[in-house]
Order: sequence, then structure tokens, then C-alpha cells
Amino acid sequence: MQGNKTINLTDDEDIEKAVNGVKILSFRYGEASGGPADTTCTFYQRDGSKIEIGANNDTIFKNDRQYVGVNDSCQLFGNLIQGFFLLGNTANGKLYN
Repeated sequence: MQGNKTINLTDDEDIEKAVNGVKILSFRYGEASGGPADTTCTFYQRDGSKIEIGANNDTIFKNDRQYVGVNDSCQLFGNLIQGFFLLGNTANGKLYN
């Protein structure tokens, strides 16, 4: 999800892309800047539970917890997810910045 734009992925290849996008996130413990997530992925598990992972420019969000993003991983995550699934649907055609 980005803003109010939600895309449901059902194709195995698309789901794998989303999972791989999440894997690039790196964090360190400390006080995060907070704010809302610009891009969020929600994964629904077979057991009915869900995992929500998102980021803004410098904060990672996972299941209502916040972590400090490092090494520009938050921006890379946003760019990857938007490039994979939202390109052409972003505001003014701009990617995460």
C-alpha cells in the first residue's frame, strides 16, 4: 500500500518480489523518527495471521513497532516496491524520495 493505493498480489512471482523487497530493510535499535509509513506490505499467512512491514524515509514499521532504518534501506525498499507494482500509478510519476 502507498497512501491510499492498495494492490493485492496473488501471482507467486509478484509475492516473491514483495518478499525480496522487504528483505533489503536493515535496522538498528534506537529511537525511530516515526511518522506514517509511505509504503506498506501486508502479508497474510496460511494460519490467518498477518505481518505488516512498511517504511518511510528513515523508519521501518513492523506490526506496530518502529525501528531506525540504516544504509538508505528504507528508501530502497520504497523504490523497489513502487517500481515493481506502482510505477505509472504514483503521484506525478515520482518514485519514493
